[in-house]
Amino acid sequence: MTDRPGFLRRNLWVLITATVLVAACIGAGLQQMERSRGLDAQSGEIVDLERRLATARVADDEAAEANTYEALGVTKSRLAADRAVIDDVLVTAFTWDDGKSYEAARADLVDSFGLDEKGPFLTEFMPPATRTVVDRTSQYYIDAVGLVFSLGEDVDVDSTRVIGTDYEYAVVADIDVSSSNVLPGSDGATPTETRRMLLRITVDGEGEVTALTGVPPSERTQSS
Repeated sequence: MTDRPGFLRRNLWVLITATVLVAACIGAGLQQMERSRGLDAQSGEIVDLERRLATARVADDEAAEANTYEALGVTKSRLAADRAVIDDVLVTAFTWDDGKSYEAARADLVDSFGLDEKGPFLTEFMPPATRTVVDRTSQYYIDAVGLVFSLGEDVDVDSTRVIGTDYEYAVVADIDVSSSNVLPGSDGATPTETRRMLLRITVDGEGEVTALTGVPPSERTQSS
């Protein structure tokens, strides 16, 4: 028969030490859980603060833009109407794939948007298509090189000045340039060069383009 009091007396300190270690482990575990809950709560607060800050910045930007437009005498409804006109002008001027469609685009800018055929845009920036002789046959130079223009997706329009009912805009547009004479790559894509155009457009109160000038492209990006 085991002498239980003797056993407890001999192992008392071992039992006490084990009990203390178990209690310490439990306490450490509880502290770690509490610390984790605290970190999760702090992370949630940080995310919430960042969201509020982003919202506040957007509101500030919109307020600053509204104040700028107010100072210029610009209305949002007019901006929306003029943007539609500007988009139509850009699509017309920079979407063509041969000499005939190029000349048709120039004629459309005169007939549909009221541009001066002898103005700087249609005489210097987008002049009449030139012809060249290929195999003793006269053809558009555009057709000889297979030049293809299309309006890119990146178009920025900013109002810069208001004079009476005339709104002047600075427009930066990406134009994708390729050639129909270049065969597509193994992936089926045609090599394309993106050029950035800077334009200044003035639209009157009737939605007519009264002035249009352009600056030649200054950036080129190759893609395929």
